[in-house]
This record gives sequence, structure tokens and C-alpha cells, in this order.
Amino acid sequence: MIRAIHCAGVTSNGFKIRFSTQSLDEALSCTEKCKLTWLDFVISDISLGAEEVVKGLKINLEPSALFSGYLANYEDKGDVLGLMIPVVRFEERKITATPLLIYVKQNLLVTIRDEHAEYLLKLSQYAESFLKKLPTMDEEWAERQTLLLSRMIDEVNEHNFKVLGSIVERSETMEMTLRASPVREISTEMFEIRRSIVTFLNISWANHDVVHSLRYGDAEMVSDREEILAKFNLILSDLERQISLAGNMLEVLSGSVSVIQADITNKMTTLLLWLTIIGTAILVPNTLATVYGIPFLEHESYWRWIVTSLLLVTVISTIVVYLYVKRWWRKPISKISQ
Repeated sequence: MIRAIHCAGVTSNGFKIRFSTQSLDEALSCTEKCKLTWLDFVISDISLGAEEVVKGLKINLEPSALFSGYLANYEDKGDVLGLMIPVVRFEERKITATPLLIYVKQNLLVTIRDEHAEYLLKLSQYAESFLKKLPTMDEEWAERQTLLLSRMIDEVNEHNFKVLGSIVERSETMEMTLRASPVREISTEMFEIRRSIVTFLNISWANHDVVHSLRYGDAEMVSDREEILAKFNLILSDLERQISLAGNMLEVLSGSVSVIQADITNKMTTLLLWLTIIGTAILVPNTLATVYGIPFLEHESYWRWIVTSLLLVTVISTIVVYLYVKRWWRKPISKISQ
């Protein structure tokens, strides 16, 4: 179901048009008046509603062809160019990717997104100002729509970069509470952040592949001018910077995981030491108790001496084992855990 259609365009006389509607026919009327039109469709379920939009616009590229890609896709049909790029959302310590479909025809750009991405394309809020800066000659239609397309992709990448900043902020907060919080909670938090970073890396690489295909794919709907294609070079550089930063974060997080693992190992070693002390200390009095249990030693006069000797041997054996473990056995284990 179509929730809203944001229409923006520039006419042959240089007038700018911008309005919102829910009628597909009214949106199509904008394309007849303008030499460049941008239709931004907001639908409730992109997997179901995108096909309705494509059929209404008579675009000969099914959404299923784009959805078949993993996270992102690039399809060139000559007179129509289709893209699917992922838009990142960071909610409840998890990253999810929302697909954004972009169709490019001569003098027409169509974006299809769900209502969760309503705030993403801020470009639609000042489309009129941006359209004024585009080339005005009729033969420059490829330059106009290529510049608008590159600006859309750059807007999405800027949003994704802000999400990476939120992950960095969450990671720094977690490091500050590393010693104050229980190890189990920190381990769970670290695992979620690490998984979010890996997901972000996959999304960034997918976007990088799409932009690379745009830059070097020689699509008919994209300009061939090097000055225009240089916009995609800048986007590729930004994506590579995001990938590098996410990779560095992953390395730092791996170091923090090693610290937690070492802390857990030290605690397990301490527990093992105390269990060894208790087990070994009980061994000697247990042996004496077995000897005292022999029938010919069961006499009332011996009970006081038996109890005294058992207590004395228990204390002495505990002290001896504790000193041995502390001085000689603990040092090699500490070196191994380090």
C-alpha cells in the first residue's frame, strides 16, 4: 500500500515543482510537465508494494530481479537502470538493513522505500534548491539525473556513517563500564556490538559494489562525462573510509574480548587452586580417619586423642598445601594464562 508520494521536478521553463500526494495518477502528471522528475514512494511493505509501483510506472524491470541480490544489487536494462542499496538502522543494539530501490529512466528517478526509512532521504526536503543547481540544457538530461542519483546515494551513505558513529559511541560506553559491570553482561554486549560491526561491513561492501558498477558499468542512463562520474569516485572513497574505520573497530573489540577471556581464565585458575587446596587438605585426615576406623582402635579412651589428632592434621595439611600451591604451582599457571 502506498503511504505517500513525494514529487519534485523542474519544468522546461525552469520552474520548480514540489508536492506530496497518495495518487499515482497525480504523480504521473508531474512527469509530463517536467524535464527531470523525482518520485519518492513511501510504502508500508516494500517487498509487496514495490511491484504495484513498478507496474503503475510501466517500468520493465521487476523488483524481484533486484531483491535477488544479497543486500544490494545493480541491474542495467538499457532504457532503465535499477539499483537496490541497503539503508542501515541501529535499534536495540542491533543493526538491520532496509532496502532502498532506485529506478532511473530518461528524465525520471524513482525511489521506493518503506515507512521506517521516512527520515532517511533528507534530500527530498530541499529538492527544489538542489534541482536549481543541475544543468538546464535539454541534451544534458544524463548529467542531470546522474548528479541527482549520486546525491541520493551520498545521502544514504552519510546516514549509514552516522549509524557507525552510534556504534562507536556504544562501544566507548561499554569500555568505560568494563570493570564495573558483570562479566556476563559485558560479554553479551560485546558480542552484539561485534555482530553489528560485521553486519555494517557487509552492508558497506555491498554499497561499494553497487557504486563501483555505476562508475564503471557504462549504463546508458548514466552520464559518460568524467567530471560527473568523479562524484562516484568520492562516494567510493567515503565507503572505503567507513570500511577501514569499521575494520579498526573490529580489531579493538577483539582486543577487549581477549581481556575478558584472560580475566575469566584467571578466575577459573583461582577457583582451581582453592579446590586443589581443599581436596588435598582433606586427603590426609581422611586417611587417618580410615585408620582410626579399624575395630581394634575403637575404644572410648582413644576418642579425645583421635579427634585432636584429626583436627591438628587437617590444619597442618591445609597450611602445607596452601603454601605449596601459592609458591610453586601457581607461578607456572600464571605464566601460561598470560
